[in-house]
Amino acid sequence: MTPLDMAVFLAAHKALYERENPETARGKAGAHGRWDANDKMSLASFTANAAETFGKSQKTMQRLISVGEKLSPSEIAQLRDAPQKVQFKDLEHIAKCGEQADRSAICAALGDGTAKSAKEVLDRKKAPGAALKTPVEQQFSKLADAFIRASKEARRQFVAQYGDVLSELIEDAKGEAKV
Repeated sequence: MTPLDMAVFLAAHKALYERENPETARGKAGAHGRWDANDKMSLASFTANAAETFGKSQKTMQRLISVGEKLSPSEIAQLRDAPQKVQFKDLEHIAKCGEQADRSAICAALGDGTAKSAKEVLDRKKAPGAALKTPVEQQFSKLADAFIRASKEARRQFVAQYGDVLSELIEDAKGEAKV
């Protein structure tokens, strides 16, 4: 079972359990439910039981449930169609995203293969909720930032060294503008 399948399964299983046993939903069991849970399927031991069953830690189970609860059916489909199998680390990043737009961007990028990991997608973003930048846009941004921050003397030295290349690029740009 892939980490994605496990996350979806655990979230669905927990939702069914809480629907059948609403008194066990988080915040409703009280201290008795948290500390005096003797049966195998009490909410206090839901993640413990899942961890024991799957041979994983309780923290891992909590993270898988969290991401399974946050993903929409379309996002799950995108991740399943991804050219590379989605890893647990990617699911952790998705679970930690506060913004729905961030989760959607990660799922879309992983699903269509434009990113190899969720971290890569988040690193491309300049701020939460912002649009993804292409590699060319990232390079342009770095060049423009360096040029603007440089002193006038440093800019002159840059133009003196790379003037021929810059002139050629300016002519190319003028030619493209006329077309």
